[in-house]
Amino acid sequence: MTPTTDDTKLDLRGRDEREQPHGVSSAFRRLVPYDSLEVIVDRNAQPLCEQLGLEQPGAFAWEVLEDGPHNWRVRITKLAADAGRGQCCGSCGCA
Repeated sequence: MTPTTDDTKLDLRGRDEREQPHGVSSAFRRLVPYDSLEVIVDRNAQPLCEQLGLEQPGAFAWEVLEDGPHNWRVRITKLAADAGRGQCCGSCGCA
């Protein structure tokens, strides 16, 4: 099964858990500031927040849209290029 994506959604349900962070990171890098990406996974999305926070500290806002038990949906918004440089925004709770 391959991930489905369009400009605003990334569906990673059914993907190997180890592959999910790469998909999120790739899609996030393509966003311009203030654009958002909705990510849908079939397991807790918190580890994705933690991984993205390590790669892009302070560069995103994280909003939980659906918190299980079958699907987890989050909205990741890319912040301005200089916003929170080097600091976690704190919105995902992973800091």
